[in-house]
Amino acid sequence: MQGFHIGVNNRDIRVARNNMKVSRMQLKLQVATTVSAALNLYWDLVSFIDAVRIKESALESAQKLLKTTSNK
Repeated sequence: MQGFHIGVNNRDIRVARNNMKVSRMQLKLQVATTVSAALNLYWDLVSFIDAVRIKESALESAQKLLKTTSNK
């Protein structure tokens, strides 16, 4: 009668369910990691754009200063 117990017969089903849970958790983790990386890249881009604007403004000011001091 070994192997006829209901627990033994459901073993493969329980393993498959556990594997599905693990797969779902791994997918959620991967999605969270990808979203986090995308957000970090976005904010890096925003800060780089601001840095370029500041440097362009400084360059404009320096060019104006050079123009006014060289005309005198």
